[in-house]
Amino acid sequence: MRRHEFFTGADTYLSTAGVEFYYYDQLGSGYSSAPDEPSLWIIDRFVDEVEQVRLGPDLGPENFFLLGHSRGGMLAIEYALKYPQHLKRG
Repeated sequence: MRRHEFFTGADTYLSTAGVEFYYYDQLGSGYSSAPDEPSLWIIDRFVDEVEQVRLGPDLGPENFFLLGHSRGGMLAIEYALKYPQHLKRG
């Protein structure tokens, strides 16, 4: 089972409630690639990657909730520490 698949049980409920949501597998997790490049495996790069994902659909403090599971939970905390102004909830 891929990491985000733990949350797919909420898909129907969220869609019915009118909540738009996105699944994101950070580099090296789930369906993302896992390049053998040590310089990519630093927290700041992962946090910046989440920020780039947030910018795609133009999410912000009025509509951006961030939920992470396992290692993604640690990444969500790091993101919240660096970019609290972008989160409605983390």
